[in-house]
Amino acid sequence: MMAVTKNKVVESAFPHRAATAVPEGHHRVRDLDERELDEVSGGAANLISGGIGAGLGGLVGGAKYAVSTSGTNDFSWGSFAQETLRTAISGFLIGTGSSLIVGAATGAVRGGAVLGGSMVGAGGALEVASGAPERDAGSER
Repeated sequence: MMAVTKNKVVESAFPHRAATAVPEGHHRVRDLDERELDEVSGGAANLISGGIGAGLGGLVGGAKYAVSTSGTNDFSWGSFAQETLRTAISGFLIGTGSSLIVGAATGAVRGGAVLGGSMVGAGGALEVASGAPERDAGSER
């Protein structure tokens, strides 16, 4: 029986006994190998889906900014780059997190549902926070 904690594997020094029969002092710590890291992290598929999410997010965010400022003289290349980068990061988080959730649901990734849900939530929170009105907007009486 082995347990994974912070890229380390803790496995029993006596592999033929049940895990409950071995006291904690008889466990040894070792680094994860490449296969084990891929199994826990989901492998390269997360980077592919994250890259697709980043590309789509950046494209949509940049286009949305360009359309919203067309017809006015408010267009700024700095703001365009900032909006594109922000939506690309959100897309990467949502794409990678979704891949981890799917991997956990199919059994391909152990423990990926929690990390995937956190990443999707972080990407969604970034989008919600960016759409929130500024604190100083409006008049105070």
